[in-house]
Amino acid sequence: MFPDTLIVNSAIPILFAHNGLNWVTGSERCLLDLVAHLDREQFRPIVMCNGTSLAAAAERLGATVHCQEWYGSVTPGFLPDRTLVREARRIIGEEGIRLVHANAFQTIKWLLPAARAVRIPVVLHVHIPTSPEERCYTWSHQVAHVVGVGRAALSGFLDDGLTQARTSIIYNAVDPERLLEGDTTALRAALGVRPGDLVLTAVGSLIARKGLDVIIAALARTRAAAPTIQMRLLVVGEGPERENLQALAESLSVSDIVHFLGTRTDVGAILRGATDIALSAARAEALPLNVLEAGFFGLPLIVSDIPPHRELVEHERSGLIVPVDDPVRFSEAMLGLLRDTERRLTLGRLARQHVHSSFLIERYVREFSSLYVSLVQRPARSYGWIRGSIWPRAYTEWIRRSAQIRMSAIFRRSAVGA
Repeated sequence: MFPDTLIVNSAIPILFAHNGLNWVTGSERCLLDLVAHLDREQFRPIVMCNGTSLAAAAERLGATVHCQEWYGSVTPGFLPDRTLVREARRIIGEEGIRLVHANAFQTIKWLLPAARAVRIPVVLHVHIPTSPEERCYTWSHQVAHVVGVGRAALSGFLDDGLTQARTSIIYNAVDPERLLEGDTTALRAALGVRPGDLVLTAVGSLIARKGLDVIIAALARTRAAAPTIQMRLLVVGEGPERENLQALAESLSVSDIVHFLGTRTDVGAILRGATDIALSAARAEALPLNVLEAGFFGLPLIVSDIPPHRELVEHERSGLIVPVDDPVRFSEAMLGLLRDTERRLTLGRLARQHVHSSFLIERYVREFSSLYVSLVQRPARSYGWIRGSIWPRAYTEWIRRSAQIRMSAIFRRSAVGA
């Protein structure tokens, strides 16, 4: 894909730009894993973000950090925020940036003009599927290279007509060093789990897209179908849906066995020391770290039937795949694994083999490092407004559709006037 040999004369300053909510979850964790493991003799990471949680974590890893809440501003319409463009240009100039890694596609609108002004490449790291409007309005097609965390994240860009040469898939990866942190001694007792309880764990932000409501509904069905099985559900994460999910657990009479643990720094310890089965009922994802991390520890998986899960889990081999938004089928899968210890162990062993063979951090960092060097070594003129710009077929369709909408509005006004 990219050169295997990295030839650089000095550390390349890379600007990692992110905006989002003030937490460290999937996309923030991917950025931090890169910052933590890049070879500092080859790369110097600088982080620009709007969240203090991400800023603090990046500083602990030794990165230079520029953090302001207003970096998270989202400008409506097609034109970028001039203040953000000026700020990005200031940081690029002061730090001597040679490549920009955009960790959130909303930042492209103001990062691209700043980078084009000094003719340096921009890499867009896509963590979630995007709509055609989002891709067009953020100028995302104009970056030097688009990296998708999986096929689902990248497919929209390919459908738009972006060439294979400007795209690649670099799958998310597990950082064993980070996951092996934390003491598992007496962890189950500390979490309120009794001896003999079978523990199901769901890790992720408490937002509608993650489908935690499906898991809680399935848990209620499972408990009713197998009242003699002592089970617990650990929900690891925080988000705006917490109150709704707690109310749902109360209404379904399972609040006594559902533990909302909030944001935790010892997720690895919870998975390896307190979990029997890992769950994800997400309605949409790109390539979920929670599934990879559970597989790393040899946990059997029950996941929803969405394309990213099918990229990671082989049904009936390394886990169970059930229909999206189907608590009945999810409950059936829970019951099957809760009742069959040998099956749990077999699925978990194969999940572990899969993750350890293909999804560890060394491969992830190596592929990004090769991409960075290949882009930096190209002539600067490749990243100007003329040579760096392209016209994917999505633009033609976008203009045609906009013209149709405009003409329809004109005809409607004419008809009303007549």
